[in-house]
Parts: sequence; C-alpha cells; structure tokens
Amino acid sequence: MRKGGFVVAALVPACVVGWAVLHAPPPVPVIEVGTPPAVIAPVPPVASSSMDDNHDDERSYVFRIPSGEPTSLSCEEARTIIEQVRAGLAYAPEPVKASAFAASAADWLDPHGLLTLAKDAPSAPSLQKVAPDLLADVEGKRRRDCASAMTPGAVLESWVGELREAFDEGRRAPGTTVANASALEPLPPTGSARETAEELGRRAGAFEAAYGAEGARFADEARRRFFPPLDKAGWSRVVLASAVRAYVPLVDPHGEWAPFDEESRIYEVDLASRPPSRLWGRALLTAIGVRVTESATPPLAIDDVVLSVANVATAGLPLEQVDQLGFATGDARSPLAAVVLRGGRIVTLEVGHGEDMEPPARAAGDLPFERVAFGEGDALVVPGEGRPR
Repeated sequence: MRKGGFVVAALVPACVVGWAVLHAPPPVPVIEVGTPPAVIAPVPPVASSSMDDNHDDERSYVFRIPSGEPTSLSCEEARTIIEQVRAGLAYAPEPVKASAFAASAADWLDPHGLLTLAKDAPSAPSLQKVAPDLLADVEGKRRRDCASAMTPGAVLESWVGELREAFDEGRRAPGTTVANASALEPLPPTGSARETAEELGRRAGAFEAAYGAEGARFADEARRRFFPPLDKAGWSRVVLASAVRAYVPLVDPHGEWAPFDEESRIYEVDLASRPPSRLWGRALLTAIGVRVTESATPPLAIDDVVLSVANVATAGLPLEQVDQLGFATGDARSPLAAVVLRGGRIVTLEVGHGEDMEPPARAAGDLPFERVAFGEGDALVVPGEGRPR
C-alpha cells in the first residue's frame, strides 16, 4: 500500500512510464485529463550524456504544477491507454486476475485511507464485485461506455457524503483541540473512516476558530480535497483512472501510468544528471497542509506547515501531487507565493529561484568556479592554474 509515510522524491523503480522506454517503438503517450478534449502528448525522454557528449546539461525534468483534483478518465481514454500499453509489449501478457485488479484499484482510489481501505468503507466490496466486468470494459471487450464503473461510483458518492457530514460535525465542535498542535500532527491513523473524518473536522475547525476567515479558507479546501463533491458519474471516472493505474503494472511489471499532474512519481529523478530542485525533502500530510520535516529549501524552514504554493492548497492533496508540487515550484521560472504556518502565524513567502535571476556578483580577483549537481546538492568546482614550466 502507499498510505504510509512519504518521501517527496520519486521512489518507484525507474520506468519513465515503463512501457514508453522499455517497449518502444512505438512511443506510448501519456494522456492528459481534465481539459476536454483529452490531449495526447509523448513522454519526454530522459536526458542522457551518452547520447551527446557536447549537449548542454540542462535539467532533465520539467514538471507542471498539479491541479489538486482527483485523477479521472473517460471510458475512451482508459481504453486508449490500455490498448497502447498492450501494443507496446513484446509478449502476450497473462490474463489479469480480477481479485488483484480490484485490490490495486481500491488502493489507487483511496489517497488517505478513508474511501475504500477503511474497515467501515462499503466501496471496496462494491469494486470487487464488478471487477470482472470492469476488466472487460477497460480492455475493450465490450462495446459499451464502461457502465460497470457506475456501480462503485454510486457507492462512493453516497459514502463520501457520509464522511463529509462527519467532517462537518467535527468542524462545528472542535472542543479542546489546539489549532497549532493539530496543524503539525500527521493525519490520524485510519480505523473507522467516520471517526477519522470527524477528527479531521475537529482539527480543521480548531484552525478556523484560531485564524478566522483566513483559517476558514484552508479548512474549506481540506473539506473539498478529502471529500470531493462528485456525483456518481464523476466518481465513475475516478474509478476508471484507478483501474488503469492498477492494470498497467499487472501486465507489465516495469510499467506504470500516471497523469501529468502526478508525473514525477514515475521518474527516478535522483539519478538524473541534473536532478530538479525541490522545496522540501521529506514532508508529512496534516489536516490543513503539509509539514516540512527534512531538507527545507529557504525561505522554507523545518516544521513549517505549507498551506498553499502557487495558489494550490495542500490540504487533502494525494501524496503524488504533493510530491509533484514540491518539484514543480522548486524549479519555477519566476518566484511564487507560498502561504505557511510558522510559529503560530500565517505568513506568505516567496519561493522559486526564477530563470532570470542574476547570479551573485563575484569580486575582482576571486577564482572562477562552477557548481555541478552532486547527490542531493551540488559541488563547487574550482579549476587549477596548472604547473609552471
């Protein structure tokens, strides 16, 4: 499962949309969703110094700022991706087992352990029940509009509505919950989803009570992100996206599909010749944001709770989008605003180095130098003057 602690770095094996690299040609595209009609674009290649020794070594990856919305696909988009994955394989894969497919899809459906994985969630059994039909639909074995996804979609609509109500109850009565302390705490462990939702509401309500209208804005974002206000048709599209994410590794152990909003997870960025910058190295999700716990990039500091970056609120984001947000804004071409909770105050900081920023001035007589990417930082290279003859 992917619900444990998270490191804001791509930790999956280097697959570069696995099938796009290991099974080319033809190149397998990533389908960008959320802007109808869907845009199909090829995956950018990984920079390699062996391809051109004279190539100017630029950043290997450029990631876009995520939207914060749940990943969703239409029936046609889901089928297109799976057709392209299967066409790129050099072998005929074994039939996908419905039970494994359903279990993995349930995991992808549930970024915080509330929607399908909690012990009181009714959506996982619903997904397991329709798994054979859902498999047939996404594989294109039936000429219909993936109607099988509507059943778990309806269950999710109802279930998320119940959890939203529990969140609202906790938000209205935070009791003795301390705003700053609860803002720093990681998400509560999931046992009963209803109880967890109510606890999240109490923490959001305490934050709202302490910070007024500014706090209410982030409490509202937490409510919307943890419990998206989708109807059954909307949830069926989320089910289809989760089905695709589950399906690809089951037919290709080295492959994975991700939308552009979560693209960073499929790259082994630390192995790049020039790895992208990031705003934080390790972070924890909290009820109202993301708490930085390691390798904070100034002006961020350890134990800052990042509430938003570039107008994207962080509360309730999937781990994959939090990951990408750290990369995308760390390498931003121009400075961006980050709203953080620091020392009991909500402050706005300017992050991102900006491409057009001037390098620091060097005094006359100083030795020339060059910074070269090395590990998680860089190394300072100072050329020697040579030996006198």
